[in-house]
Amino acid sequence: MKLNGFYPVLCVEDVERAAHFYVAHFGFKPVFESDWYIHLRMEGRDEIELAFVKATHESVPESCRRGAQGIILSFEVEDANSLYASFMKKGLNILQDLRDEPWGQRHFILSDPCGVTIDVVQVIEATQDFQTQHLI
Repeated sequence: MKLNGFYPVLCVEDVERAAHFYVAHFGFKPVFESDWYIHLRMEGRDEIELAFVKATHESVPESCRRGAQGIILSFEVEDANSLYASFMKKGLNILQDLRDEPWGQRHFILSDPCGVTIDVVQVIEATQDFQTQHLI
């Protein structure tokens, strides 16, 4: 199988509100907009895409109409510290403060306006104990 692309499509109540959040805070730009579907692409990184569909649209299966639940979007960044400070200053909904994990992540977790969980991750060196126990 040759895969031509891969992107999450999140079922939300308000596609405009959801899309605006990722445009304003993560550098996405709209490449397709309708009243029930918005497709975003990362500015300067065409392979990174994210889309939103109105949860009540006729094309959405009944099982998906509860909205985006049980998913975490991970954004790997160069500097989690500065983004954390910026997002705190903007009053975004931070669920978990910035911290370092033994497996090699500095990260914080926030929620978008539609309740989607976002993990902002900077790769750091894993602790020696973690490397010894888990890395092959």
